[in-house]
Formats: sequence, structure tokens, C-alpha cells
Amino acid sequence: MIKSFDGLHLGAYAGTAAALYGDRELISDGEHRLTYVEFDAWSRGVARWWHDLGVRRGDPVLMLTPNSIEMMVALAALWRIGAVPAPVVTGYGRHELGQITRGVQPRAVVTSVGGFGSRDTVSELDGLMDRHLTSRPPAVLTDGTREGWQGMPGRPGGEVEVDLTPVASPDSDTDTCLLLHTSGSTAAPKGVELTSRGIHRGLQIFEDRGILGPEDVGMTMSPLSHVSGLVTSFLLQWCLGARTTILRRWAVDNAVDLIARERVTYVGGPMTFLTDLCNHYERVGPGGHRIVKMTSGGAATPPALVERAEQLGIWVGRVYGMTETSGVVSAPYLTSSLVERSTLDGLLDEEAEVRVLDDDGAPLPPGTEGDIHVRGPHVVRGYTDPEATAAQFSDGWFDTGDVGVLSADGWLKITGRTKEIINRGGEKFATRDIEDAIASHPDVATAAVVAVSHERFGEVPCAFVQPRHGAELAPEGLAAYLLDRGLAKAKIPGEFLIVDDLPRSATGKIQRKDLLGLRETLQREPEAGR
Repeated sequence: MIKSFDGLHLGAYAGTAAALYGDRELISDGEHRLTYVEFDAWSRGVARWWHDLGVRRGDPVLMLTPNSIEMMVALAALWRIGAVPAPVVTGYGRHELGQITRGVQPRAVVTSVGGFGSRDTVSELDGLMDRHLTSRPPAVLTDGTREGWQGMPGRPGGEVEVDLTPVASPDSDTDTCLLLHTSGSTAAPKGVELTSRGIHRGLQIFEDRGILGPEDVGMTMSPLSHVSGLVTSFLLQWCLGARTTILRRWAVDNAVDLIARERVTYVGGPMTFLTDLCNHYERVGPGGHRIVKMTSGGAATPPALVERAEQLGIWVGRVYGMTETSGVVSAPYLTSSLVERSTLDGLLDEEAEVRVLDDDGAPLPPGTEGDIHVRGPHVVRGYTDPEATAAQFSDGWFDTGDVGVLSADGWLKITGRTKEIINRGGEKFATRDIEDAIASHPDVATAAVVAVSHERFGEVPCAFVQPRHGAELAPEGLAAYLLDRGLAKAKIPGEFLIVDDLPRSATGKIQRKDLLGLRETLQREPEAGR
């Protein structure tokens, strides 16, 4: 039961879970399987190894790794010594990764030789460490060796001897135990400091609402470096005595095969994955094992998609949360109606508070739309940037940047956003970061980026670009320029609209609310922008 982990630092989770669940299977990856006891022993040995490398309590460790058993062992081992893992979403490019490396100043760096296709993260990180760190920290590979890098020890009983002498685990569930990065209205990704107490509360709601139990089997769909993937694909199963299986990279055919082979019952992730699964199951027709439950957050999940899943025998519940709330703060019950699960974003957790404010910061009555603020044990201690913390946290309240409605009986419905961010399939990016990158092009005078709806990803960026006088710009050239700068592929606008000018106020400020109207005009009359 998840309650058994209440009050514990994540460093004590491996030992506690091993004592509770013993030789039950915990995790598999298609080639290897580990029980709770085996996972505990391996992470204990790697914890001693980290300690011998000089990593200590409170030290940040940058991790750029694909979903793997080795990643989870490395995380558990770092937690055992009280270090602070900083896993980075693998979709980030050199641009974002450089910002994060400079900000984190890691005590060690971890990556993988394989699992990234043609991308050479070892060379990337070598360059970033030389550029942004005053001295080179220990550099670790989860799956091999390269010059200047050392391999993480294998499991006990393997070719590499592992010292299983215990390392003292931290005992405070209010210490920072995880550093994740998210984009808000500022350009650079912001470091978010999560605690064991907040993460535990974010897990507990799934058990309280009857969504998961020890009989369930999970699967990684989202990256384990993202709060959604970490919570729904591993931490929940770890605490419940359930099991989970690793899908290294999303491809719907591979996912469906793994679901059938491992008898997966539950997955969590954005609407992108649910859309792909529904399309596949509708195409192939009945037969074979399918998932039976899914929670969907991040990009808003349309009611029609939840209804499609229901017709396929898949229970889907919309949930609400984010990195700054340690995951989910509202979720339906397993017994909630289809209407509740498809049109609302969950029932507020009993230990969370939400207030809805008007433009002047005054509280609004239930049922009235306004700015969403959250308080409770879920809410993180803040950002690594004190100015960003001061801007969004006040007296325990976190300004989510979302707009919504809270009913008198605690149901939450998100209706919009106040921040200038793109939510593409659950990954959030600052429009300003994309705008700054486009504006660095020598032939660009100015640029503005807004979110436009997308059937699969929920939202994608759309860029309005004003060329310098006399310059000629082509969308293909702009996209290639951004990729060459190392911008994450997910940030590359799906549309580049070349315009003579942008709608502005009397003071010269770009009027973002008018940009979507301009887009409609350009789609009807392609020459209207010139």
C-alpha cells in the first residue's frame, strides 16, 4: 500500500518495497526481469559506488538517459545517499541542455551510449561540460564505456563486483529529492525542486480513487525524466507491489505488442498516446489483450476521445497536475461517470486546496472561471531561481498559470491558460524561447509564436515572422536554422507565416490575442500578410 511509504524519503523506498513485496516481479524491459529484492540489492550496490565517486547528500546529478531499468536503478541509488537526481527530458536539444547544465552545475553526469538513435549524447555532454562547468565531474554511462566515461556497475552476481555495504539513507521527506525542469513564461527551462512528501501525496490519490492496485501492470509511455512518466510508470507500481515494463521509445505498434505480451492493464500519458492507441484498436478490430485503464493529463483530452476509448473497453480518466504539484492534484474515482471523466479534469485531492481568482487577485465563488492557484503538500518548495519562485509562489500558494472553474463539490475543469506557453502532447515550452531563437536569424526583424490546436498533440507552435527590409524568408529555411541551433524538435513551429507586420497596440506591444485571427485571414487570403 502507498500509505506504507508515508513520511519516508525516497531513499528508503527500495528497502521498504523489498521488505513488503519480496520476490514479486517489479520491472522488466523485454530482456531482463527484476524482483523487488533484486532491484533493492542492485540499487544498494550502485549507491555505495556513487558514494565512492564522491557524490553526497544534496549533490545534483544530471541524467540524460532513455527509459531503462538502469535509469531506475541509478535514480534509486542516488536517492539512497540523499543526492538529487536531475533527469532531463530526452526531447531537449543542445540549446536547452546547455541552459540546464549551466544552471544545475552537476556533481556528476549520466547518459547512455545507446537508445538515442543517431544522437551522440556523450559528445554533446562532453562539449557542454567543457563550456559550462569550471571542472569536469565524474561522467557515467548506464550501458557501456567511452573515453573519459565510466560504466555503472552491473547487477549483483554479474561480471562487475558490487559492494553491497549499505550507505546511510536520508530520513527527511521534506528535503529536495528530485530536480526536474519545466518551461514557463520565461525562456530557459526552470529547475523545480520536488520533495518526497509531495511525491507521496501525488501517488496516494491513485490508490484513494481506486484507479490502481497491486494486481495492475504498468508500462512506460512518457519519458521517466518527466513527472508524469515517473509517477504513472514506475513510482506507483513500486509502492503498490505491482509490476511495470519498459517501452524504450513510443511507437504504437511496439506499444500494442508489449501491452499484449506483458498483459499491461494501466498506462498514463497525454492524449497523443491515447489517440494513437484508439486509432490502432479501431483499425485492427476486436481480439487480443488491451489496456483497460488510462489516466490522461498534460494537453487537454477532448471528451470525444474519452468516449472513443470507452467504446473500445478502455476506462479513461482526465487528471490535472504538473511538475510544480509533484504530479496529480485532481483525479476521478474509478466509479466516476463517463460524463465526469470526459468533461472534467478530476475531483480535487482531499489534502489539496484550490482557489480561483479574478484579474485583481480577489477570490471567485464556485462555478466561476478565473486563475487557478494551488496549495497543499503536493506543491513543490519552489524553483532553483529565487526570482521565478517569488513570481509564482506566495504563502504556500502556487500560481499555475491555468484558467478554470472549481465546482462547489470539488470538481475541477481547466478552460485555458494565462501563461505564454505551448503544451505539445504534455511537454510545455515557452513561446519566448522559440521567438528568441527565430529572431536571432540575420534576416528576421521580429517574431511572435502562439499555440494552435492540433489533432494529435493538442497544441503545436505557430510562428509569425516579419523579415528585415528586403529580405526573403522561407519556412523550410527557418526550420532548418532552428534545428541547426540545437532547438528541440518539438519546439519547431508547424507553421511559419511570413508577414509584413504584426498586430500591435498603441505602445507597440504585439497583440497576441489578434494573431489567431491574422492566421485565419492568411489561410483564406495567402497574400494578405504581404
